[in-house]
Amino acid sequence: MTDQMSETDEMNDVGLDAKAIYSWALDRFNKQKLPMPAKPKEWVREYEFPEDPSMLTGMELGQLMLRLSASYGYVLRLLGVLDAELVAVDAEYEVRVMTYGIKAREELGRVNREMVEAHVVYAHAELRGLRKRRVELRTVRAMLDTCAKIYLFHHQALSREQSRRAEEIRMEVRG
Repeated sequence: MTDQMSETDEMNDVGLDAKAIYSWALDRFNKQKLPMPAKPKEWVREYEFPEDPSMLTGMELGQLMLRLSASYGYVLRLLGVLDAELVAVDAEYEVRVMTYGIKAREELGRVNREMVEAHVVYAHAELRGLRKRRVELRTVRAMLDTCAKIYLFHHQALSREQSRRAEEIRMEVRG
């Protein structure tokens, strides 16, 4: 049993640890002391985008635009943190699969990459956790990316309304 454990430990030692890499990167980033957008104070679970933005008062229009901008900035912050972890997890997973894949290719012969990956993940339980974390991170990333696109799209629509109003005022002043 001891011989088997040391062989397994040796095979697991591929020189990458996603948690350690992420911690190092986060520490390095924090040393830059860049200002980061905070979670908006008026964070709501849902908001209703007006069907007709022209019905909003100037104050309501501006407030909604600011809320959307704050939400967009915060979501981009969350995406950055998530992507940093995903890069580290992806790197560790890929290196481990490639490392274990060398032996798997000897056993399986000439097969495609997906087959080798499936064999390796099946044979090495510690990879299942990394694979699951990759899927979790990618799923959350897709959701955050969609939110960011929605906030940006809505902000642009309101910005067009604001520009339209400004142009109307300019036309009235000229006319």
